[in-house]
Parts: sequence; structure tokens; C-alpha cells
Amino acid sequence: VPLDFVVAEVGGTDSTISSADEAVAGDVTQPSGTTDSVDVARADAAGTDAAATDTVNEAASAPAATEPMADVPPEETAPPSTTTEEPSLPSADAGYVPKVYGRTNFDSRVVITAVDDSWVQVQGPDNELLLTRILHAGDSYRVPDRPGLVMVTGNAGGLEVKVDDAVAPALGPLGVVMRNIALDPDRLLSGTATGG
Repeated sequence: VPLDFVVAEVGGTDSTISSADEAVAGDVTQPSGTTDSVDVARADAAGTDAAATDTVNEAASAPAATEPMADVPPEETAPPSTTTEEPSLPSADAGYVPKVYGRTNFDSRVVITAVDDSWVQVQGPDNELLLTRILHAGDSYRVPDRPGLVMVTGNAGGLEVKVDDAVAPALGPLGVVMRNIALDPDRLLSGTATGG
């Protein structure tokens, strides 16, 4: 078929081909009366793209959300003490269990309790040795109810003496060596047990 014939045959569709080519190029010619709607559609599309771009930009510029911290238990702190009870007697070692010496002295009127570590020696008449040891804080000695007993201590202020459950006057200051302390109930209560 001669080329001239093909062109002549297709000559009437030349504008259609041109329109198709223009459509491919992105410049579509719309029939009259539709131009406004196309422009609005393009504006809407442009606005949507701009809105999407703004959203992406906002998300990019927004500070990154911080990860919630793992549950960390609060530091344990001792609550402030609200009790007014007397503190228990201190002990040299936290696991130390105070001891009671002279448990069999059921008739005892005098009880010596160490509030601080103290060396104690208790003797009867004729140098009879009843007790010689270090009483650790919290330890106690139930003194037998016998006349003529005397005590020597290497820490007079580290001992608390009770007579019939009444606290006797202090024997002396902390760290002071005292000798010949009469363990007589009346003298202990009157504060004259160290007077010789």
C-alpha cells in the first residue's frame, strides 16, 4: 500500500493522534466548560501533596518520642522514726545475743547490765571468785543475795546497776577503772557503794 494512501486515510484522525500525543505529554486539552474543574482538581492534588509534605516535615522536625523508662524500683530508704521508745542496748556485733549470767540466783536483788563492753570481777569474802569476765553490751549478771560481795570493773560508766528493778546512781564515768565497789543493795541505791 503506498504511503501516501495511508497518510490520506489517516488524515482525518490526525487531530486525534495529536491529542493522544499531547495527553501523553501531560497537556490534555479539555472540552469547554471543564477547564475550571480540571484546574480545581489540579489545585486539590497540589494542596494534598503540599499537606502531605507538611505532615512529613512536621513529623521529621518533631522531637522523637522518648521511650518510657523501664520500671525501676525506688531506692529503699528508712522511714523517719516516729516512735519514742528507748533504743535497745547496743551490742558489739549485730548478730550478738546478750547473755544472762547467774541465772540460778533467784533471790538476786542486784542486777548488773552492761550498756558498753566492760570487764567485771565479782568476789566474795576471802577472795572467793564468783565472776570474772567481759560483759558485752546487753549482757547481765544476777548478783547472789549475799553480804560482803565487792566488784572491780574496767569501765564503770559502761554498767547499769538495778536494785529491786530500781536504777541505782551511776558508778562512774565511761572508761574509768573502779575497785572495791560494795554490792550491797542499800549502798548502791544511796550512791555510796564506791566510797570504800
